[in-house]
Amino acid sequence: MAGRNRLDGLLGRMSHELKAAVHFSRYKDGEVELVAARAAPGTTTADPERFRAGAHAHASGKTLLALMSAEERRSHLERYPMVPFTPYTLREPAHLPLLPGPGPQRAAPITQYQEYELGLVSAAVPIVMGSDLAAIAVALPLSQAHRLTAVAGKLRDRVGEDLVTAAFGL
Repeated sequence: MAGRNRLDGLLGRMSHELKAAVHFSRYKDGEVELVAARAAPGTTTADPERFRAGAHAHASGKTLLALMSAEERRSHLERYPMVPFTPYTLREPAHLPLLPGPGPQRAAPITQYQEYELGLVSAAVPIVMGSDLAAIAVALPLSQAHRLTAVAGKLRDRVGEDLVTAAFGL
């Protein structure tokens, strides 16, 4: 419970400072799981079931899929086909991004523009601890898409030991 409270507090502060919704997700037991989220004005938090099925469409899921082995990614996409959520949703596994194995935290944030939900843009950065895979993402209304690159950069800078410890201590 203390780990959950600590993570919730960190996400709340990030959401307030970045003026964006913040989502923390992880890949656990073969599933993409929305662990915690904080909304911001003009944004909502994702429905956990839709989030799981739509990993190919949102920035967090695309980041987790990019970190998975080819076998894990193939297995996930067999269970959760790449169905369109919007006209902009990626539909081919070959179009999903991949992240380099060593040092993925230094990788550029993975983005989505209205692929998961019309009127919403988001960016996610990976968090890796050993074999544990996670992602933290920011979401903004489309009217604020011009802020996404800067906000994602600030988010990446905020991923530190405190967040990693809270996230993987659950």
